[in-house]
Amino acid sequence: MPEARVVRVKSWSELPEVLEPGVYYVDGRKYTIRVRVSRKAVVDAIRRAKRGGVRV
Repeated sequence: MPEARVVRVKSWSELPEVLEPGVYYVDGRKYTIRVRVSRKAVVDAIRRAKRGGVRV
């Protein structure tokens, strides 16, 4: 199995439009992406989770 990608950025806008599987640190928070997904889908999912009271 290939090594997981590790990316550190200060904001979501610094990431590419499509995120490959790996570990992403955005503004000091860790997010693990397991499947190829668009950046917009991840940001929208995090917003929905926060509105629903889920700790992210």
